[in-house]
Amino acid sequence: MQVRGYPTADQIDAARAFSADQLHREADRTGAPVDVSLYAQALLRERQHREAFGALVQSFSQDGNIYALYLLSDIYQNAHDMKNRPLAMTYLRLAYLAGDHKAGVTFAIRYGDAHPQELAAADMQAAHFRRQMAPGGSWPRP
Repeated sequence: MQVRGYPTADQIDAARAFSADQLHREADRTGAPVDVSLYAQALLRERQHREAFGALVQSFSQDGNIYALYLLSDIYQNAHDMKNRPLAMTYLRLAYLAGDHKAGVTFAIRYGDAHPQELAAADMQAAHFRRQMAPGGSWPRP
């Protein structure tokens, strides 16, 4: 799971002791998706949503960091300056399409009140993003 960017609870707790700059240096040093995830979480704690967004999209596109899709969904669900429910739904649906079956359950819990039009729009946008991010058909698997 760490290959796909999923940190353990212990890693998340330990990372809270470090600044985003320190975690950024570690992510640069290792190149590991899990370290990018921890760095992005630090950016989110510091309310640097746009910087986290850029790091996460790049980590997913280049390294198959599926956990990045959860964090992108969280940004669009919770960040006041970037709040966008349809995109929050899209990124979580994209995690499901990438093979994370837990994302389907999380989607149902978070968006059980969604209208059919919202669900269809999220599915269409996720399929579009999937084609953009993996044009040759190569797709990360958890």
